[in-house]
Amino acid sequence: MLKKTLTGFLIVGFVALVAVAGIAIRIRNSKTVNQNVPLDSATQTSLQNAVVPLAVNEDLIKETLKSSLSKVALKPEYGGSVFCSNHLYGFDEDKDSKMISVYVWVYCEEYFKEAQDIKMGSGVSYPIKVAMEIQKGTLGIQGIEVPQDGEGYASSIRDMFPDQYETEAINGFDVALLYPTPKQQAGEYFK
Repeated sequence: MLKKTLTGFLIVGFVALVAVAGIAIRIRNSKTVNQNVPLDSATQTSLQNAVVPLAVNEDLIKETLKSSLSKVALKPEYGGSVFCSNHLYGFDEDKDSKMISVYVWVYCEEYFKEAQDIKMGSGVSYPIKVAMEIQKGTLGIQGIEVPQDGEGYASSIRDMFPDQYETEAINGFDVALLYPTPKQQAGEYFK
């Protein structure tokens, strides 16, 4: 009985040893050799200029609006700083041209400090179409289109916005729903 058990262990052990050796041989044969090969200057330049495709999504659009709208949506008239909040209706992407049309309600106000008081200067609140472009792996604002004043207001929004957003944009957006407001941002900025 002891002899049968010992023989069984030896056979199992031998089979296990053969299996492990086979796996080790496969692993050794599948390893690639890592060599540092010097690159010529054209290849180095090409790799340095290579751009990873940018995945355009709502979060990226919102981040770009947050960081850039204050630079393009309102020109300060009192030498102050501009702060913006916005409501994103939506966007359209043209992958061929790398252009994105963004439809947004923008609410911007200029604030400046006079003595110890924070004062408001100029301000705007209306729907705009923002032209964004992907360049060198980043998304940036190329320009904005604003609606006409007066009688041309509604028709200009219809021209700027797709059907799905135009009625909402024409009716306006309640800026009290935006957070943080331009005034709140200015309060933090001037602390």
